[in-house]
Amino acid sequence: MVPLEKKKITRVRLGCHRCKKLKVKCPEQKPTCATCLKAGASCDYSIKLTWGGRPFKNTHKHKPAPTPASFAVSGCTSPDRSPGIPAMFFSTAFSDLLDSCAARAPLDPRATVHLQHAIGSPQPHLSYTEQNMDRCDSFSADLARIERTFPTEQRLPFFDNAYGLASLSQQAPVHSIPPLLVPLPEILLKVPYYRQLLHFWVNVAAENLVPAPYLYKDNPFKIILPQMAMHYPGLLTTILAFAARARDDLEGSPGTHLKIIDQLLGRSCDELLRQLRDHSEATSDGTFATSLLLSSFEVVHSNDFSKHRAHTTGASQIMAARARKFRRESRGSADDTDSPSSESSTTRRDESDIAYFLLRWFMYVDVLGALSSTQDRMKYLRAYRTHSVYTPIESIPHLNTDDWGRDIDFLLGFDPKLLPHFVNISLLIDEVEKYMATPGSDVTCLPIPITVAALELKEKFLKSYEAGEAKRLIVLDEMIEQNGRFAAARSRDLMTKDNILRSTNRLYYNAGLLNLYRRVLLLPRLSCLVQDLIAEITDIFELYIEPCSPAEICTIFCLFCAGCDNLNEEKRAFYRGRFEALVRQENMNAIKSLVIMDRCWDTGEDWYTAANMLAIDLVLL
Repeated sequence: MVPLEKKKITRVRLGCHRCKKLKVKCPEQKPTCATCLKAGASCDYSIKLTWGGRPFKNTHKHKPAPTPASFAVSGCTSPDRSPGIPAMFFSTAFSDLLDSCAARAPLDPRATVHLQHAIGSPQPHLSYTEQNMDRCDSFSADLARIERTFPTEQRLPFFDNAYGLASLSQQAPVHSIPPLLVPLPEILLKVPYYRQLLHFWVNVAAENLVPAPYLYKDNPFKIILPQMAMHYPGLLTTILAFAARARDDLEGSPGTHLKIIDQLLGRSCDELLRQLRDHSEATSDGTFATSLLLSSFEVVHSNDFSKHRAHTTGASQIMAARARKFRRESRGSADDTDSPSSESSTTRRDESDIAYFLLRWFMYVDVLGALSSTQDRMKYLRAYRTHSVYTPIESIPHLNTDDWGRDIDFLLGFDPKLLPHFVNISLLIDEVEKYMATPGSDVTCLPIPITVAALELKEKFLKSYEAGEAKRLIVLDEMIEQNGRFAAARSRDLMTKDNILRSTNRLYYNAGLLNLYRRVLLLPRLSCLVQDLIAEITDIFELYIEPCSPAEICTIFCLFCAGCDNLNEEKRAFYRGRFEALVRQENMNAIKSLVIMDRCWDTGEDWYTAANMLAIDLVLL
């Protein structure tokens, strides 16, 4: 009997998707195989990539395991804890803040120039209950609010069209990175819209918080702060609220995210209070950063500056506690000269260091807040108001600016060497205000100690500025020489970029000098010293600072001071145009500034007096 020869069967590996699914051999005819042609079905030979291997049969039943945040910021040597601090160490300073956390006032969606009528009227409150925090695990409240805000928008047009972002919907798992590979907090994993807000913060909102973002590649608001937010929930929700409000302003649709913002800020305040009551976290980097970001949010986007001052007060106490711990550690390591830890991270210029970033951020808010605030100025510079009479400072405690070098700080927008002089100007303003409150005081005859101190401060201020400029000119000449004679275009570009920061540095110097003239020496605005200074400020804004640019937003206080005392009608139109452009971008502080500026032009008052006569609370940072 002849044995039957078995037919050789070859395995098909390049068949169509339908045959593979039916587990039948595919004839592999293209573009349509015989099996699909006979069934009248579509034939697909395309190659599909699947993240993480084969997908689960029932993707709805698959629940990814929670993933802890896995990346930290390197180079952080800041003090995280302050032993021995009572649990309620910050309760007194935050008594006003407790009420605001229980019920936050919604932000005014459309303010008008007639602000003096709206400021005194109470705003309706959105009540916050503890049920919101009980649902944090599922974040159903967030999803519900987002669904009500965008009922028909599965793909948010702003992000998709403007930035080319694909939808992060969970309905398309094949096109998203598996959750186990993403070190994100639960709120970002469960609420895709919040991931888009975080992306907006990093790529758009954080750019306007520094004067020259294109030069500041290590911008800590877009690098350090988001990394910290992966570990601190309160900081993350504050970033999301900040981004949501910034997006509303950019789109010209204020109020769109109103309830979402209020819910996020409620979470931030509750988490901040929990941290402040925990002695192990009361002075941590996360608590400090959350206080500063909440303070900045209230300045940039809110009408209620009492919340800003409450957060600034809390940040000041945290800063003081961290400084005490640093001094204790410094004394303990003073004998160990070979120890690398004997030098604090606060004196080394390291952009990846959290302590270095937070310290500069706090000094900016505290010092500029004292100069620009129209009310409650005594709530700033608390560390320097320890003497009954004016006592000038030569340097900032716990911050050795000698090690910073002679350079303009990219975060501050000016030379850090100017910080002590700004503090002294504020302290002298306090002395003048106390003298003016004395019965029988004569405006035309200041006490000799105040006059002498002001003139000495002016000379020191000028020397610090000129020393920094001289050093920068030498460095710039060396850089241009290194580029070579054939790199003229590169040299011009270098000088153009350098002019932005040198301009902001000069603007801050001139604004400080203007406040010294007007609020300490009480020079009239008709004085040639005052008008020459204002003319120089105007020229810098016209020639080097673009309208509505990050540089202008960061120097709005300088623009405001010069505009209020300007006597040139043509230049007044220039200042009005600059502020009206900011108003069109929903800048709440620009709206208030216009009202004060108009009164200064009509009455001849200085801006501080005009703001108090109008009962307008204003802080320009």
